[in-house]
Amino acid sequence: MSYELRYAAAGADGDKAPVWATETVTGVKAPVTVTDLKPGTTYAFQVRSLGKSGYSDWSDSATLMCT
Repeated sequence: MSYELRYAAAGADGDKAPVWATETVTGVKAPVTVTDLKPGTTYAFQVRSLGKSGYSDWSDSATLMCT
Protein backbone atom coordinates (compact mmCIF):
# COMPACT_ATOMS: atom_id res chain seq x y z
CA MET A 1 0.00 0.00 0.00
CA SER A 2 1.15 3.54 -0.64
CA TYR A 3 -0.10 7.00 0.14
CA GLU A 4 -0.26 10.38 -1.51
CA LEU A 5 0.44 13.49 0.50
CA ARG A 6 -0.58 16.86 -0.85
CA TYR A 7 -0.01 20.30 0.59
CA ALA A 8 -0.63 23.93 -0.31
CA ALA A 9 -0.21 27.34 1.24
CA ALA A 10 -3.47 27.98 3.10
CA GLY A 11 -5.29 31.21 2.34
CA ALA A 12 -2.41 32.68 0.38
CA ASP A 13 -4.50 33.86 -2.60
CA GLY A 14 -7.84 34.81 -1.05
CA ASP A 15 -10.60 33.21 -3.11
CA LYS A 16 -8.32 31.38 -5.56
CA ALA A 17 -8.15 27.59 -5.40
CA PRO A 18 -4.99 26.32 -3.67
CA VAL A 19 -2.12 25.06 -5.81
CA TRP A 20 -1.42 21.60 -4.40
CA ALA A 21 1.98 19.91 -4.48
CA THR A 22 1.70 16.11 -4.33
CA GLU A 23 4.20 13.49 -3.18
CA THR A 24 3.87 9.70 -3.30
CA VAL A 25 4.89 8.05 -0.03
CA THR A 26 5.66 4.33 0.21
CA GLY A 27 6.55 2.11 3.13
CA VAL A 28 5.40 4.56 5.81
CA LYS A 29 7.10 3.55 9.03
CA ALA A 30 9.01 6.73 9.76
CA PRO A 31 7.99 10.40 9.61
CA VAL A 32 7.95 11.97 6.15
CA THR A 33 9.92 15.17 5.64
CA VAL A 34 8.46 17.85 3.38
CA THR A 35 11.10 20.23 2.05
CA ASP A 36 11.06 23.70 0.46
CA LEU A 37 8.36 25.14 2.74
CA LYS A 38 8.55 28.88 3.52
CA PRO A 39 8.88 29.86 7.20
CA GLY A 40 5.90 31.85 8.51
CA THR A 41 3.54 30.32 5.93
CA THR A 42 0.56 28.21 7.00
CA TYR A 43 0.09 25.05 4.94
CA ALA A 44 -2.84 22.69 4.55
CA PHE A 45 -1.97 18.97 4.33
CA GLN A 46 -4.11 16.06 3.14
CA VAL A 47 -3.44 12.37 2.56
CA ARG A 48 -5.11 9.47 0.77
CA SER A 49 -4.24 5.82 0.45
CA LEU A 50 -3.83 3.62 -2.60
CA GLY A 51 -4.89 0.01 -2.18
CA LYS A 52 -6.37 -2.84 -4.21
CA SER A 53 -9.61 -0.86 -4.69
CA GLY A 54 -7.83 2.27 -5.93
CA TYR A 55 -7.49 5.61 -4.17
CA SER A 56 -9.41 6.58 -1.06
CA ASP A 57 -10.94 10.02 -0.64
CA TRP A 58 -8.65 12.81 0.53
CA SER A 59 -8.52 13.24 4.29
CA ASP A 60 -9.73 16.37 6.03
CA SER A 61 -7.10 19.10 5.95
CA ALA A 62 -4.66 19.60 8.78
CA THR A 63 -3.06 23.04 8.89
CA LEU A 64 0.33 23.90 10.32
CA MET A 65 2.58 26.94 10.22
CA CYS A 66 6.09 26.30 8.99
CA THR A 67 8.72 27.52 11.46
